[in-house]
Amino acid sequence: MDLFREYTLTCEITGGYLFRRLHRGGQITESGLSPRSIRQIIKAVFARWQPYTSLADREVPISGHSLWIGTARSLVAAGGNLPEVMQAGRWQSSRMPAHYAKRERAQRNAVARLLAD
Repeated sequence: MDLFREYTLTCEITGGYLFRRLHRGGQITESGLSPRSIRQIIKAVFARWQPYTSLADREVPISGHSLWIGTARSLVAAGGNLPEVMQAGRWQSSRMPAHYAKRERAQRNAVARLLAD
């Protein structure tokens, strides 16, 4: 949160899009980033970060959608239930968030709790 506060203060962002386009001279616009730009940024950041993680030896497809998947998994791992995950991700159906977090949900299901005791 400190980084977001610093970013918004430095860039003088008080409303609208959080992540914005830049003109060549570095001037921040009011326009948000395009979906294509977001995908490119996510892929570039992951490419720089991947060698330092356990994912370095595996071929892992990364996309802009990876943030949704990771958020669903993290919320369930932190104790969130499916309706809470759906609300946070603005999903209308439980199908995809349930699929994304199936491993995390299995670790928290009744059998897992029974075996842990």
